[in-house]
Amino acid sequence: MAKASTRRNTPKLDFAFEKYKLDRSHELELNKATHGFEQESLRILVYLNGGAATAYVGLMGKNLLAAHPLVAVGAVGSWAVGLLFAASALWSAYSAQVNFTQAYHARRRAEEKRRFAGDVSRAMVTDPKMTIEDYERKADGHVASGRVGIDAAKQHGARSVVLFCLGLAFALFSAINL
Repeated sequence: MAKASTRRNTPKLDFAFEKYKLDRSHELELNKATHGFEQESLRILVYLNGGAATAYVGLMGKNLLAAHPLVAVGAVGSWAVGLLFAASALWSAYSAQVNFTQAYHARRRAEEKRRFAGDVSRAMVTDPKMTIEDYERKADGHVASGRVGIDAAKQHGARSVVLFCLGLAFALFSAINL
C-alpha cells in the first residue's frame, strides 16, 4: 500500500526535479552570458584609457611637455587614474562573481539537504552541522555582497569613463594650443 502512494507522487516529483535541473542549466547559461558582457565592457575601459595615454605620448613625442606641461600631465594623469578605476571595476566585478557563485553553491547545498533528508548515504555531501536555513542565510549574504560588488564595479567603470573624457579634453586643449 505504501508503494502505491509513493508511485502516485513519483511523476510529480520527477517533473519537479527535471524542471529544477532545466532551470539550473538555463540559469547557468544566463550567468555565463552576463559575465561575458561584463568582462567585455570592463576590458574596453582598460583599452580606452591605456590606449589613449600611449597614443598621446607617442604622438606628442618631444612636444609633450613643451607647450603646456600641466595640460600634458593632466591628460596622461587622467588616463592613468582611469586605468586604476578600470582595474578596480574589474576586481569588483570578479569579487561579485565569486560571491554569486558561492551563493548558488549554498543554495544547491540547501536543495541537496532537502532532497536527501533521511538518506544517510547521500546526506554526507552536505555539512551535517549546517541546516537548510543556514545555507539559505549564507546564500543571501553572498548575494548581498555580490550586489555591492556589482554596484562598485559600475561606479568605478563610470569614473573611468569620466576620466577618459577628461584626459581627452586635456589632450585636445594641448593639441590646439601647440
